[in-house]
Amino acid sequence: MFRKSVLRTYFQGAYICSPISDMNEHSSRSHSIFRICIQQNNRDTGKQLIGSLYLVDLAGSEKVSRSGAEGSTLDEAKNINKSLSTLGNVINALVEGNTHIPYRDSKLTRILQQSLGGNSKTIIIIAASPAASNEVETKSTLVFGVRAKTIKNQVVPNAQLTAEEWRRLYERELDRCKQLYSVMTNLDTEIRRWRNGEVVAKEQWFTEDCYGRVFNEMKTEMSDPRASLSGNDLIMSGVPTYLPETVASITASDGPLTDTAKVKVRRPQNLELVEDAKVAELFRMLDEKDDEVNKQCQLVAKLENQLAQTREDYTRVNHENDKLQTLLEKAQRDADVRRSEVKDVLQALEELAVTYDEKNTECKKVAKDLEEMTTEMAKLKEQLELHETGEEELKANISTLREKLRDLIYGLNLELVEVGTRLSNVFSHTRPDNSGSVEEQAAVLKLYVLQIKTELQSLLKFSRSNTSEGPLNQVCFAAGISTPINLSPVSEDFGEIQRDFERKIKELQTLLVEAEKTIKRKQDNNTQLEADLRMLNKELLQQRTNTQLLTELRQINGMSDQLFDRVHSTVERSATHIQEQLNRAKGDMESAVNLADKLREENIVLKFQLERFVNEVDILRKRLDGTEPERNGSATAAKEQAKNELKSMEDTVMHELGVLNSLRRVFISDLKNRIKKNAAKETSILEDEPIESQSVGTALQRERIAFLRSSLDNLTKVHKQLVRDNADLRCDIPKLEKRVKASMERIKDLEVALRESKEQMIRDKRRYHQELERIKEVNWTRGNARLRTNIVKPIRAGQSKNTN
Repeated sequence: MFRKSVLRTYFQGAYICSPISDMNEHSSRSHSIFRICIQQNNRDTGKQLIGSLYLVDLAGSEKVSRSGAEGSTLDEAKNINKSLSTLGNVINALVEGNTHIPYRDSKLTRILQQSLGGNSKTIIIIAASPAASNEVETKSTLVFGVRAKTIKNQVVPNAQLTAEEWRRLYERELDRCKQLYSVMTNLDTEIRRWRNGEVVAKEQWFTEDCYGRVFNEMKTEMSDPRASLSGNDLIMSGVPTYLPETVASITASDGPLTDTAKVKVRRPQNLELVEDAKVAELFRMLDEKDDEVNKQCQLVAKLENQLAQTREDYTRVNHENDKLQTLLEKAQRDADVRRSEVKDVLQALEELAVTYDEKNTECKKVAKDLEEMTTEMAKLKEQLELHETGEEELKANISTLREKLRDLIYGLNLELVEVGTRLSNVFSHTRPDNSGSVEEQAAVLKLYVLQIKTELQSLLKFSRSNTSEGPLNQVCFAAGISTPINLSPVSEDFGEIQRDFERKIKELQTLLVEAEKTIKRKQDNNTQLEADLRMLNKELLQQRTNTQLLTELRQINGMSDQLFDRVHSTVERSATHIQEQLNRAKGDMESAVNLADKLREENIVLKFQLERFVNEVDILRKRLDGTEPERNGSATAAKEQAKNELKSMEDTVMHELGVLNSLRRVFISDLKNRIKKNAAKETSILEDEPIESQSVGTALQRERIAFLRSSLDNLTKVHKQLVRDNADLRCDIPKLEKRVKASMERIKDLEVALRESKEQMIRDKRRYHQELERIKEVNWTRGNARLRTNIVKPIRAGQSKNTN
């Protein structure tokens, strides 16, 4: 039957297989364990032997890249590799002699615990591959076998003793106790004699020979069971009995009395000549002895019952002793584990105390720095407000100055146009525009001044060349001036006006330069103050966190010794649960911190975008105003294209203006030459001059003028587009500011929620500690009630069992 069951189980395991892999056509690798339990019983002695045979087929080491495992097969390969690595860790721990062996890290090592480091003999057969492709696996397998070979187990038969063997062991121990007690009593008597001043002869000394003689006597006494059960032997051997002293003395004197009684009883039966008085006395003595014998029989029965009860108590006590021994061993193991945990906790608390002292000192320093930084921050805020108010005032002053300057330049332009119309018809076609900016008005003013200057210079030269006023009047008549003009006072007045205008323009330019410098300085101060404010906000946040940590550490330091003891006990009893809660709380805190970090990053991105938009707007405004050269902006592709086109148009316009100036100079020089050559024919020359001016270079001049007009139209269009883009950006700024404010409010709400979650976590932790303390007190009271010993009052001879 046993053979059939083994074969049946073996064939059932043969059907188990796994999916096919690239390294095995039939099935992938897997562990196989076959266990055979054998139990042997000796019918004669009742002795029982138990043994187990483990047949283990471990899966070899394979690489996933070579086996091509996927899906569930890959998961099985991972579990197999994990179990093999755990087996290697167990063997390393056994070889090194560690106190903790990680059997429970894998199911394989848990099953093979007895085979690896228990009461067993183990044989390992290694299947190594000689192929070069499996060199690494072969080396690791051989190293595994070498390390496993160094493990030495001490094997002991697994035998279960029967009741008869336990009884024999008990009798053997009882004999040994009797021998030792007799030796102890003899030595005690000899020592007392010596202490009393009596000189003991050398022959009466209790030597080693006496030891051997006493042991032999005890063996002979124990060989006779009836003699060993007599009260006298029990008393002399030192076995504790519950007989009183009177009963013991009667039992000690029973032997000779019963013998004499028998002789006296026989004597009246054999001798018929004895007197009746003696016979009656002997019968009376015989009755007394019979009564004593009955009493002794009753005492012997009681002693036998008592002996049986003591044996039962002894067996029961042995069973309880075994149970208590197992419980004690378990308690010792638990105590060792708890002791190690307590040591770890105490070490952690010591480290915490050291770190607390360090953090306390750091927090004090940080608190001082925080106070200093708050004062500095308040000062910087005051300075920032002052600078902001000054900047607003400067902006208002600059705007008013610009308006005044524009009006002044516009008035000068009007006056110059009026003066120019008197000199020439050229100025009648061009009128100044009041809608333009200050720079445009200044450019127009310079252009008018240059034109008037050139006209006056030409007229002065012409007047110097001709002394008479007739031709000049003719020229004035040709120019459209009805009355004759005296050029000397006009030139002097114009020179004074020009100098006055130039002086005013220079003053205005200096004022503009100073205003721009002050604006730039204020902006630099504002940017620096904003950077300082950001740094102070960061330091303030860090200081707040440090102060919060300081308060928490102070609360921890304020705990009493009793609370620390309770914390130790709770940590000892429920470390795992607290760790789970702490991990959960850490996860919540990390998620909240991550969310806050994300929101802060979004806020920073929005701030950077806002700053970028503001910078772009400033750059565009400066470029439109013409006060600042172009810089490398970060605008879109359309804006970059518009900027490039504007720059190219400005270059072309400047080039064309230079060409026009050169043409004007050529034209004026040609006109002067013609006037010099044809002094007699001034009227015809002056009448034909417009025709010649139209005929000379008409094609080139018209093309250039048309190109300049088209470029001017393009410039106006680009300017209007830039103005629209600037207005759109200014409209987007409030939206972005609202978004930034909303993100800041969201961050504040999240910080409040995080603070509330921390407080809730602290409250839950306190509630959990209180619940743990309550459970601990309940378990303590139950443990004390369980550990109370019930002392049973011993039953003495001559007492009833029901007496209390």
